[in-house]
Amino acid sequence: MEEKGIPSKRGSISFVILFIFIFTINMKFGFSQQETEILTRQEAINLIVNEIVQPFTLDHHVMVFLGTEMIQPGRTIWPYFDEQDSQTITKPTWFAWINDYPDAYFAHDTRYIFIDANTGEYEVRTAQWWPVLDGESLWMTDEEWLDELLVIYSNINIE
Repeated sequence: MEEKGIPSKRGSISFVILFIFIFTINMKFGFSQQETEILTRQEAINLIVNEIVQPFTLDHHVMVFLGTEMIQPGRTIWPYFDEQDSQTITKPTWFAWINDYPDAYFAHDTRYIFIDANTGEYEVRTAQWWPVLDGESLWMTDEEWLDELLVIYSNINIE
């Protein structure tokens, strides 16, 4: 018999079972977890230019290249002439190349930027040559050096 205003044990048990069921479904299918948003290309550009390049601090010429698509896991990047220094991509990554001193035609300081597209965390690696992706040189043709989509920052005038 149920007293007025006091729930029965059967009602409480049903509520607990329902709560456990909803919680289990929620955890299994991730309804309560926020979907991870992938870093957009524009967000990657902003990060590279504002946090890494920092144009107002530069004391030398720089050109910065960024591909139009993320690099997917399984692909490998290395500096030209130095395949032993390769890095295999393990997660969706925005890859950029900062060519410090682009008017130097031999080995010189360059930076490789690997941005985790899921978290926005990045790694900067120094190199002496342009990047190679799976055996193909990146951003070494005249057309690429003039492509405003690929050159995301430059403080030199190339014509």
